[in-house]
Amino acid sequence: LYSLNKVNNTIWTAGENIFKSSDDGVNWERITVGFYEDIYTLAIFPTLNTIYAAGESGFFARTTNNGTNWTENTVNNSLFLSSMQFLNLNTGYVTDIGGILKTTNGGINWIINSINEQFEKLFFIDENTGWATCFGPNSIYKTTNGGVNWNYQLLSASLGFGLYFQNANTGFVGDGFGS
Repeated sequence: LYSLNKVNNTIWTAGENIFKSSDDGVNWERITVGFYEDIYTLAIFPTLNTIYAAGESGFFARTTNNGTNWTENTVNNSLFLSSMQFLNLNTGYVTDIGGILKTTNGGINWIINSINEQFEKLFFIDENTGWATCFGPNSIYKTTNGGVNWNYQLLSASLGFGLYFQNANTGFVGDGFGS
């Protein structure tokens, strides 16, 4: 299990497949069969029946009917798409080894902002302001222009495995050592 998302009473999980529970985890339904790569991250718009999935070897898929049918493609020779956030149905970001990718057309095309880091998590509070943590020690990057530029900031946590921001000034980073 690599990803867990909850919206109201519905829980979505991802790993080798995507599973969905509509009753707070009492019963589960597999909604994918035959994806060829592990899925590390999901972005979900439940009221629009749209789900984005990304993972190993640049795997990316999208459904607009709650998982009945999927459109799959590979993202720009990527290796490890570990964290993804869509701000609306068209604009989304995903982290990879060596950069952060952005789409403005629902994942059909991606533009990479190459930074020599292995990015782990990302979080945006609006279309301009976002942060991304790196697998390496003490690294976090911030953008204030929608991902055009990313500025390095020193992070007190050793590895940024969890990331959440309430606003532009207050955020939380969890590392792999309990802090």
